[in-house]
Amino acid sequence: MRYFIGLELPSHAKQAVDAWREKAWLAGLNQKPVPAPNFHITLAFLGQVTEPQLDRLQTALGEIDCAPFALTIDHFGYWQKPPVAWLGCSEKPPQLSSLQLRCVAASRRAGLQLSEREYVPHITLARKCMPPVPPPLFEPNLPIEFSAFCLFESVSTDRGVTYPVRLRWPLTVPFRSPSHKMNSSGH
Repeated sequence: MRYFIGLELPSHAKQAVDAWREKAWLAGLNQKPVPAPNFHITLAFLGQVTEPQLDRLQTALGEIDCAPFALTIDHFGYWQKPPVAWLGCSEKPPQLSSLQLRCVAASRRAGLQLSEREYVPHITLARKCMPPVPPPLFEPNLPIEFSAFCLFESVSTDRGVTYPVRLRWPLTVPFRSPSHKMNSSGH
């Protein structure tokens, strides 16, 4: 089974990305567009995962604490290898960076080998993009809030790949006991 850890976009954000793609990036019509239901932001690509690794991974991911956060998708990008057009954020919130590093560490503790590539949070718009890939008519400006991270499975079907969410963990502010200064009377 093939898995990855990521951020599920809320349905309104998936619709907003799809609408932007149709209005601003006309070249996307000539590429192999990613279906809007598959829009997500990967935190860690895991590849093939065995049942024992999956059990250890679930435990390790369940121990992660990270506060909810928002980011703004405001940048169009293109990679030649693999040939992919994508949207990303020019400013990475510290919570996103922390969550991504914790997911990678949890995956390694579960016995998974991960790529050492630099992390670039992005939403893939289209695959197999043939150069030259023209820029969009205008850059996006799509704020998105995240309150959970997920374990996705990559499932091949006769209609293409789908990414069902298999497990979800809420992003919550960790509980901190309040610190009180006691006065001289002990209160």
